[in-house]
Amino acid sequence: MQTQTLVLLLAINMICSGGLYYLIVRQMPPGSGLGLWSAAAILFGGAYLMRMIEGLHQPTLASPVLDVVMVAAAAMFLAGLREFLGRRSVNWAAVAIGAAAYAVVLGLANLAWGAQGRYVLLNGALGAIWLAFGATAARSLWRGDDPAMRAPMAVAALLIGTLGVLTLLRGAVIAIVGTESMYGTTPSAIYYIYASIAVILQTMNFLWMVFLRLQTRLAELASHDALTRLLNRNGLDEQLQRHFARRETQPVTLLQLDVDHFKRINDAHGHAVGDVVLQAVAGALTAHVRGGDFVARVGGEEFVIGCVGGGRAAAEALAERVRASVGALRIETPGAAPQTVGCTVSIGVSREFASLDRWEMAWREADNALYSAKQGGRNRVAMYAPA
Repeated sequence: MQTQTLVLLLAINMICSGGLYYLIVRQMPPGSGLGLWSAAAILFGGAYLMRMIEGLHQPTLASPVLDVVMVAAAAMFLAGLREFLGRRSVNWAAVAIGAAAYAVVLGLANLAWGAQGRYVLLNGALGAIWLAFGATAARSLWRGDDPAMRAPMAVAALLIGTLGVLTLLRGAVIAIVGTESMYGTTPSAIYYIYASIAVILQTMNFLWMVFLRLQTRLAELASHDALTRLLNRNGLDEQLQRHFARRETQPVTLLQLDVDHFKRINDAHGHAVGDVVLQAVAGALTAHVRGGDFVARVGGEEFVIGCVGGGRAAAEALAERVRASVGALRIETPGAAPQTVGCTVSIGVSREFASLDRWEMAWREADNALYSAKQGGRNRVAMYAPA
């Protein structure tokens, strides 16, 4: 197969992949990385097509521009992976500065070494970016960022890391032999065959990653509250089942909390401010629970904390810390004229229970204690006491 045909297939594969990413990203939440992958694939494939139009062996004035586009597109692939993994979002100012710096170095290399210097620099830059892509995927394996992503990240590290090595070797061959080694030779054919296969496989791998991410999100939505990201009622049931299914379990004490006079906050400031208050309260709860404890939102302004081990004394101390922390909140309302909103919580604490069949009773006990706290004037902790 001729090199021109391989380059054309590679370009078409990348453009089609970018179009597919674009169709998917319209249904994805922001920060998925697919938007960057879509733009990168279309730009990279488009640059290859322009190379075909101008002639692979006949560089024109547009050729250095296409080089910058290819390097920027490769960097966007890397930025998309980082965004997908939840790393820092892309800094477009840094991208622009990097592209400008590459353009300057490219001009110097072209003046000093001609077309050979230009192609050595291009392959060196692309190879370094592909290696960084593979290293980022491999690092996510070591860090254990998302266990569900281990297999596709391993595939990405292998595919794109190998492409990076081959691209650097190609640059070295060009530096030694010259530009005549770029097209129409067996090494160049092997390079473009591997690059085309890598693009096809990585496209499927990207789709696999997106599928796994959506599957994880759906599982989270089934067990977590959309507003506060705490456990919902289903998630609370699952957490308790997992806890008591262990071989050695500790008893649990339930704390039921209710935001005092929450309806007044909604009526005075609107539901948007009420949502901000609930998020702030959820943050205060998660900041004070211990490693084995769990927190759930079980109603509009109602929360449950499972205090694992330590007895009622530890549960009462946790309840007092939470009550004081929420009472100290000063929440700024969104809008043109921000105001400061405060709130308090009333908390009821159940007795300890050591088996799953007792948790509904413990919840009723916590609810009765919560009622006592509200009857006693709110913004206080009440311990359940049998009649």
